[in-house]
Amino acid sequence: MKFNSQADPLLDSMGPAQLSHPAEYKAILNDLEVNNVSIKYGDDSIAFSPNTAGGPLGNEILLPNEFSISALRHEYGHFLDHQALGSPRYIEYFKKPELILSTERRQYLGEIRTAREIGDTSARRTLIENYLNEKNYIIDRYYQRPYGGKVDTTTVGGN
Repeated sequence: MKFNSQADPLLDSMGPAQLSHPAEYKAILNDLEVNNVSIKYGDDSIAFSPNTAGGPLGNEILLPNEFSISALRHEYGHFLDHQALGSPRYIEYFKKPELILSTERRQYLGEIRTAREIGDTSARRTLIENYLNEKNYIIDRYYQRPYGGKVDTTTVGGN
C-alpha cells in the first residue's frame, strides 16, 4: 500500500523544493532521516509507504529527482499522520480504510491551499481532481461497509 500523490502539479509554478524552500526542505529531510524513513529518488512515483510490519522503522518515501515543496509536504504529512496513529501495521489501513481516506484528504487540502495561495488555478484544479480520483479509488477498493459513519481510532496504533 502506498499513499500516492499521483503527480506534482505545483512543480512548474513553485520549482524544485531544494531551491524554492531550502530551509524547509532540509528540515523535513533531516526529520525523516532521524526517524529512519528511507527516501528513494528517481522514479516518477511520489508516495509514502508504511512498513508492512508496523512500528517506527522501515517506512519509505518515493520521490522523483525533482519535486515541489508541496509534494514533499504531502508525503511528509502522510508520515506524520502514520506516526500520530502509532505507526500501525500495514493491514490496519485495510481494516479501516477511512484512515487512508482521512490522511489523503488532509494532505490534498494542504496542497490545494498552497495552489490557491500562489494563484495557480490550473494546479488547484488538478489537485482537486487527483483527490477525488484517489477518494473514489479508496472507496471502491477498500470499503467493506457503507461510506460514512464514525470511526473508532482507539483500536489503531502500536504493533
